[in-house]
Amino acid sequence: MNKNAFTLFELLVVLVIVGILMFVGLPSLSHFVGRNKESVAVNNVVSALHYARSSAISSGENVRFCKSSDGNSCGGTWSLGQIALLDSRKRVLRVFAPLPSNLRLVFNGGFGNDDYLEFTPLGRLMSGAGSFLLSGDGVKRVASWKIIGSQTGRIRTEKLQ
Repeated sequence: MNKNAFTLFELLVVLVIVGILMFVGLPSLSHFVGRNKESVAVNNVVSALHYARSSAISSGENVRFCKSSDGNSCGGTWSLGQIALLDSRKRVLRVFAPLPSNLRLVFNGGFGNDDYLEFTPLGRLMSGAGSFLLSGDGVKRVASWKIIGSQTGRIRTEKLQ
């Protein structure tokens, strides 16, 4: 008989303890993963806005940042993708990827414009101040992040929950 082996009872006890720990830990892990996806999406939108603003400054022309479902023209929903384009020539500068399917992005623009933001060569927002609301999974779809663009073109984020 080998004295260094585990008994069946000891193995079952270890399996029960591991099962209990997984049962307690998995819900918190899925919550962490969900919040991480939201954070990544917010950072991607902020980076896209910074790109549009810096493109306007460097090109000396207005750059429009708008929602785009097809990646070629403005239209669709914010969650399905965005584009930055030179306003004068309607030339697409960059296409930004859609958000994960469980996230929703909505824009509340200045002067009633919810379709695009337009940066001037001075880096200011021609379309007025506005904010994006990002909401995640859930029945209520409560917004968890706010991305705010000021009249001066400064972009900042605010965690709501």
